[in-house]
Amino acid sequence: MVDKAEFQDLYLKMKEMHSGLVDTWQEVTDPSKHVFEDIGIATFLMLLWNSTYQGLNPPAPRLDQKFPWSHFARPPDGFRDMGCGNGLLTHILVSSGYEGLGIDLRARKSWTSFGPETASRLKVQALDLTSIRYDASLGRFTGLPDVLGSNDQKRAGRVFLIGNHADELTPWMPVMAHAARAHFVSVPCCFWALDSRFHAQKKRIMPGPDCSAEPSPSESWELALADRLHSVLGGAADANSGTKKGTKQPSQYGRYMLWLARLQRECGFSVEVEALRIPSTRNWAFAGISRTWQTDSERARVDQYVDELVGQIRERGIFKTRAPEGKEGGFLTLYG
Repeated sequence: MVDKAEFQDLYLKMKEMHSGLVDTWQEVTDPSKHVFEDIGIATFLMLLWNSTYQGLNPPAPRLDQKFPWSHFARPPDGFRDMGCGNGLLTHILVSSGYEGLGIDLRARKSWTSFGPETASRLKVQALDLTSIRYDASLGRFTGLPDVLGSNDQKRAGRVFLIGNHADELTPWMPVMAHAARAHFVSVPCCFWALDSRFHAQKKRIMPGPDCSAEPSPSESWELALADRLHSVLGGAADANSGTKKGTKQPSQYGRYMLWLARLQRECGFSVEVEALRIPSTRNWAFAGISRTWQTDSERARVDQYVDELVGQIRERGIFKTRAPEGKEGGFLTLYG
């Protein structure tokens, strides 16, 4: 998705600009890991946006803040960093000249340390995703969080959703993106299903697609994806491993990756993956940009799938929206 040489060139510029964040880190976690990891993710996003939104006019560079990438194309209605946590990725993007918001269940002490420009873009909000419904009379989904903006089909793809180790929100990224007519990138970490923990080997009933460990021989895209993900499917969590280990039982991480890919496909997105050059073993990014449908009737089937999927979760009653300022974690309380 992103050229390696272009990534390296831009990463060095971004690192020079933002590496000082290590010295002002406010959280108890390792600053070097978080800062350089999020610089890498921001670099990847900037290059992906530039290639995705080419042809759209980028905003005019501000006189007081010019960047070598000011001419880059970008999401017309900005980004939404869902489950932004410490707000670092949002801060790096905003201070690099990009428009967007970071959304989380509670504020972190680091938010105010980033300065007023970033602080004004960090929002505390609980998300009731079970309120999403398809309204056939309107021809669109309703009940979306306000922070996602308009989901008018004429404005499709103008908002870009980011799920950076977003925990419980990770499987919801393609669901939200389809309902909001948005694009997204998700970097999975912990194993969450749509309303519970992901436990593929326990054969628990979970809303969503099949969670089998093996790609379907009849699905060429699954076979191609399995070839890309051979390291994690073979039991190693390092996406940069050069040894194919297809004879081993897939790891829980590998099973989860396949399940997320199937869910993304069911939500009408082609599955594009890339191993990010970041200091993390959970470094695979899923991009949802290209759509699988060719006709209105095919899109209608995806609308129906997403509507019924959210309805199933609603009926199970396990997903519970937490109030803002709750304990640290995600956006929902899980029972059962």
